Amino acid sequence: MVNQNLQIQIPLTRIFLICSIYSIISSFLILHKLFIISITLSCIIFILSFLYCRNILFGTICIISSFFIFLRIQQKEFCHNSNIDFLNKEVIAKGTIQSIQHNLQDKKTTTILLKDLIVYNKELGSLSINKTILLQLPYKRSKRLELGRCIKFFKIKLTQPLPESPYHTYLIKENIWATSYISSENFYILKKSYITWYQQYFVQLSNYFESKTSHLYNPLFLGKKEKDPLSLSIQHQSLYWGIAHHMARSGIHLITILGLFVAIFHYLRLFHRYRFFIYGILVLLYAYISITSISFIRSLLMILFQMFAKFNGFIYSSIHAFLLTTTIVVFYNPFCVLFLDFQLSFGITAVIIWLFYIKWHKIIAFQIPLFLNS
Repeated sequence: MVNQNLQIQIPLTRIFLICSIYSIISSFLILHKLFIISITLSCIIFILSFLYCRNILFGTICIISSFFIFLRIQQKEFCHNSNIDFLNKEVIAKGTIQSIQHNLQDKKTTTILLKDLIVYNKELGSLSINKTILLQLPYKRSKRLELGRCIKFFKIKLTQPLPESPYHTYLIKENIWATSYISSENFYILKKSYITWYQQYFVQLSNYFESKTSHLYNPLFLGKKEKDPLSLSIQHQSLYWGIAHHMARSGIHLITILGLFVAIFHYLRLFHRYRFFIYGILVLLYAYISITSISFIRSLLMILFQMFAKFNGFIYSSIHAFLLTTTIVVFYNPFCVLFLDFQLSFGITAVIIWLFYIKWHKIIAFQIPLFLNS
């Protein structure tokens, strides 16, 4: 006879905690060419958990995480190092402008990202690749460029930095295949364009206000940062008044936008599932029309987990949402653990959540019962 009152308890907090922490450790070890140490540590954890706890779950999670991180790193490095025959040779590059950033401080330059790339060389022929390249050119030659336009550059040399340099790691993290500096105006803007709806809204919103207001509005709510004297002046004033953190685009600005949506829909008598579904759609649309960062992605994923929990009537746990978000981000891009934006954003968020639960449970720091109740 089956006992209907039997409940299987799964230690979700421990599983998410081990998976997120060990994925970060594995990423550090494998990126420093220490895969043997990573897999050896996984096997040791597997053996110890079996001998002392009679449980192979946590050891299995460590082994799977280590192998998945290793495969993901190999995949990103293989994609970055493929088609290197076209590097350091004169080529014709055709693609769509994904982003434009102007630097008007010292040397006036413009940096653009080109996606949906088609590269042609007389000896090697034509190659259509789904990669992104970074091009830098003088500002006075880039005034005709617009977001989403299809452009063709003639006689440029694409290069990659040395594999040992930190810049090479940064390009892999940002999924940028190669870079080039263009000194001459040897390009042609095609009439056919591929401007998407979210790029159109991004351009309209970024140009909606006048100059001074846009320099304050665009970095905060759209993630568009310009390097010019006015932006530098606003940055110095923010440091003087002690609001530099509020000027940096992070999760607090996404929460502000979401709070505005909640206040608007509060007076509409809609079923709560419909409201949270609309909130999720609006947040995703906002993410589409803005330039994301690692802190923005962290906040976005945690908000989506909260929307999913509210939509299905589950109890939301900030610890579970944060640990699951950390695991997803590290699994998707293990290279991000080497950079300061990930370390500060996720580290400070972890400390805030930890201190909140200490105050809530009224327990001592590092006490074991903090992670017992799942």
